[in-house]
Parts: sequence; C-alpha cells; structure tokens
Amino acid sequence: MPANLLIPALVGSLIDVMQPSVPAPQPGQTTMLAPAAVSRPIAAAATKGQMTPGAAGTIRIDGKAMTLSVAAQIRNENNLIVQPSALQQPATVRYLTDASGAVFRVWILTAAEAAAPDRKN
Repeated sequence: MPANLLIPALVGSLIDVMQPSVPAPQPGQTTMLAPAAVSRPIAAAATKGQMTPGAAGTIRIDGKAMTLSVAAQIRNENNLIVQPSALQQPATVRYLTDASGAVFRVWILTAAEAAAPDRKN
C-alpha cells in the first residue's frame, strides 16, 4: 500500500475500533429516541405573541410589522436557530426587542409552552 494511503487507513481502523458498535435494528423493529426532558431558557421578559412571516427583514407579530435586528436569532421548537426565510406558517412565539424596537430574539413555542399561562413581568 502506498505511504500516502497508509495513514488514513490506519486512522480509519482506529476510529472503527474505538467507536462503540450499535446493533442494527431488526426488520419490523422501530427505533425511537426519547425526548429530552430539559426546558430551554426563554427570557423572563419575553412577550408572547402570534408571529407570521413578513417581507425581507421583518416579521409580523400580532398583526404588526416589526423590523428584525441585524443580530436577530429565531429559535424553533427544538431550540435550533432558523433563518427568517425558513418561516412559512404562523406560530405562537415569545420575543424580545432591543433599544431601537427591533426584534432580536424569538422563540417559537411548542404546544406545551404555548398552552402555559402567561408569565407576569
């Protein structure tokens, strides 16, 4: 085996040996992951509203067009950051605005979070 292929082959073999093997599911067997029981941090001062997608650089919350901050973060129900252009349908959210009134943090709520009573600010 040429020397330039020897090192990647050895590293690959070591990785295969060190990784724990997971048995393949049997035919007809389904594998499900248990949801994490960790609550995500949503700012206590965040306001609840109904968000709909808006034009570029904006979103609509409770029918009012609001500008997105340059550093805006929108987190989906799984707490992953999503791009504003990926928003396709209305959602119940909690959001924060910066000093200029632009929206800079949005959390799209799960059904359980949306059903929870409003917090007192």
